[in-house]
Amino acid sequence: MRWIGALVGLALCVGCAGEGQVRMVERSVLVGKATPGAIMKVSGWRSAMDAVEVSADPGPVRDKLKEVELTVVLGTWCPDSVREVTAFWGWAGGADVPGVRYIAVDRRKEAFELKEPVVAVPTFIVRRDGEEVGRVVEQAVNGIGPDLLSLIEGSASGTISATR
Repeated sequence: MRWIGALVGLALCVGCAGEGQVRMVERSVLVGKATPGAIMKVSGWRSAMDAVEVSADPGPVRDKLKEVELTVVLGTWCPDSVREVTAFWGWAGGADVPGVRYIAVDRRKEAFELKEPVVAVPTFIVRRDGEEVGRVVEQAVNGIGPDLLSLIEGSASGTISATR
């Protein structure tokens, strides 16, 4: 039975290789620079995304996102990441949001691409001109869209979290 899991993991990893610098370190755990396509191949993500209402007019949201650099640090194994990242994709009109960087971490919240400290996942890090403006950690307070907009528009800064 173990070899079946290893083969599935290898197939997922090979399938993701062209999509980013990501590797599967154990079942349902991607580590590294990831893409939405690689993330959606992990068990549970596709069905979670199918359950999210996708914005019919994401233009204004995507225009706002162009004003900043957004890094999403997530755990493909983490229910909070599944909930918040798929909610973000719904708010932004789909998973194909240009310019967003995704870093998948293991349960210790480590990945070689990770330069900033992360204590919980998901963590949405917003930067303007290379400087961190703020982050949404683990669970948004007012919903991921409104909380990110408050950081982008400057009405909030620092850490926003319903659990921290």
